[in-house]
Amino acid sequence: MKIEYGVQIEPQFGYSYDHISEVAQAAEKHGFESLWASDHFLIRPEAQDVDCLEAWTVLTAVAAQTKKLRVGAMVTSQSYRNPVLHAKIAASVDNISNGRVYFGIGAGWKEVEYNAYDIQFPPAWKRVKQLDEALTIARKVWTEPVADFQGKYYKVNECVSMPKPVQDPLPICVGGMGNQILKITAKHADMIN
Repeated sequence: MKIEYGVQIEPQFGYSYDHISEVAQAAEKHGFESLWASDHFLIRPEAQDVDCLEAWTVLTAVAAQTKKLRVGAMVTSQSYRNPVLHAKIAASVDNISNGRVYFGIGAGWKEVEYNAYDIQFPPAWKRVKQLDEALTIARKVWTEPVADFQGKYYKVNECVSMPKPVQDPLPICVGGMGNQILKITAKHADMIN
């Protein structure tokens, strides 16, 4: 059995892109398989002097600057981005990287970020159900010429989303805890964090 090692970076701790780029270059040089970035918008409200780069922007830049290193979010909140937009971002970065993306996604938990960015923060059970629908939509827009989905929380109406990911299927990592997250992982994903 071959064991692969990755590096996780936490942009909300104030890392500059120059630092993250150096880490990515070193990880690739030394044979690490992947670089993961957490998806947070701030470390805490009172930390007004701490920069926090957006995860998918960082991953796109790292993908463009490396040749072998896989990139992924550990993990993005399903409710921070519209599910179709989120799937399109992942497909775009998969194309930019020539098939080196992991799609990391979870139900979301950091209420202070939701409040600061005026994103609704429903109860945990509802965020988990939204995660299930978001993953259904992602798979549809990645694989179907025209995606249509009418869920309880999210809808897609005759959606064309090109380009499709290079990887078929694009690997999915679900983040979270509990029986419902395990069921969603078994239904949609390749791995869990």
